[in-house]
Amino acid sequence: MYNKTRGFEEVCRNQKKNDVEVKIPLKSTINSAGYDFITPVDIDIPPQSKVSFYTDIKAYMQPGETLLLFPRSSTGIKHDLELANTIAVGDCDFYENVENDGNYKVVLWNRRPN
Repeated sequence: MYNKTRGFEEVCRNQKKNDVEVKIPLKSTINSAGYDFITPVDIDIPPQSKVSFYTDIKAYMQPGETLLLFPRSSTGIKHDLELANTIAVGDCDFYENVENDGNYKVVLWNRRPN
């Protein structure tokens, strides 16, 4: 096991899916309820379509803890976007996943009508 408490870091170079600068999730204010993930790529999602991308970020946490991903409320209100699985759940042992080094994949759905 690793000797870390809780946080984010880039996935290993050989597990990166994007050739861009990765931004580690941060809180936008001291009292923010969560951390903001920034997409590493520009995306365009046509109405009634889904787009997936890897964040190139992994999260470490304590046993029994989980990472929950939710879209910001403004994302749904302003852009009609939501997570395809509604809420993404990351288990603590995903950090050292041998298949992808814990690289979180996000699937966004544009619910706007055609």
